[in-house]
Amino acid sequence: MTITSLSWLVAMIATISGFWLLTERYRHLYLVSITAAAVAYADHRTFFLLSGLTVATYWLLHFRVNHKTVICLLLPTLILGYFKVRANSGPLNTIKDLAIPLGLSYYTFRILHYVIESSREALPKHGFFEYVAYLFFLPTILIGPIHRFPAFLKNHRDHCWKAENISEGIERILIGYFKVTVIGSFLISQFILWYSTGLPGASKALVYYLDAVSGSLGLYFMFAGYSDVAIGFALLLGYRVMENFNFPFFQKDIGAFWRNWHISLTSWCREYIFMPVLAITRNPYLATLSSLMAIGVWHELSPRYIAWGLYHGVGIILAMRWIKFSSGALSFRHGNAAAGYLMDGLSILFTANFFFIGYIIISQPSLAKSMEVIGIILLSWL
Repeated sequence: MTITSLSWLVAMIATISGFWLLTERYRHLYLVSITAAAVAYADHRTFFLLSGLTVATYWLLHFRVNHKTVICLLLPTLILGYFKVRANSGPLNTIKDLAIPLGLSYYTFRILHYVIESSREALPKHGFFEYVAYLFFLPTILIGPIHRFPAFLKNHRDHCWKAENISEGIERILIGYFKVTVIGSFLISQFILWYSTGLPGASKALVYYLDAVSGSLGLYFMFAGYSDVAIGFALLLGYRVMENFNFPFFQKDIGAFWRNWHISLTSWCREYIFMPVLAITRNPYLATLSSLMAIGVWHELSPRYIAWGLYHGVGIILAMRWIKFSSGALSFRHGNAAAGYLMDGLSILFTANFFFIGYIIISQPSLAKSMEVIGIILLSWL
């Protein structure tokens, strides 16, 4: 079951209709039930696994159990790690939805957020059903965003019918489907493919480069579109979940790019990986590398994704150094609008291409092949 499938569309319409037809007393039970039914219909193994994790973590955290926080952090993390290792132990064409339970990566990070905030005693008072409602929330269960429990709980308790939410929700869903089906699947993928194959005597470097551009932009429009659908779906139920993308390809450095790409994931890593590592080591570079490697492993536990995480981590560190250097060395920009616009444009172009090159690392079957492709492209620019 994917967001663009007919079964998802039917589930979304049925959920919204039934939710508002019921009295307030039964709405939340209905929402949890239809989420559980949708997950069980898609894959009964996923349903039992997620249900077990939900019950186990809540019980451990709310009863007197030694080392309960450590256990609750390790339990979902090890389970996610097991499935990611299993997914990468098969052939290259392994269907990840069959190897990894549906939504497990997002589900795991929501649980870890809840466990950490619970250990800090930073969560508002709540009951078991509200925890279940947070984890079994249909709009975000498959593909995010990784929304936070306190914000969800506020919406959960205060939700009501608002005409502006309905109109905005429908608009976001339509925009999301347009991004996925028209821009991502047709204009980006098909047009660039047609253009690159139709070029007479096109060099191998150009074909590889256009493939990286097509793949990167297609990935962006697909996930940004999915996030729009999820956000719109939630709005139609009276919930507002966090934004996930904010024009990353218009950012002037790779650090800003990542602050605007998959925001719910990068902000999660900033809160729970970057800040703790920084507090322990006092080393922002090590904290940056740790965060980006975690993002890489979250996507896939493989050498190419670890390398991809390191690539972006090093890129952010170099960008930090460059920003510090250029603030003094390039003082001619100040008071010169034309120079400022030129440098901003070049920075945006460089940042986008840095991401395009990075995409090659994860799009090729091996690190050796990705290095070969990157070498061909870079050498053609010399």
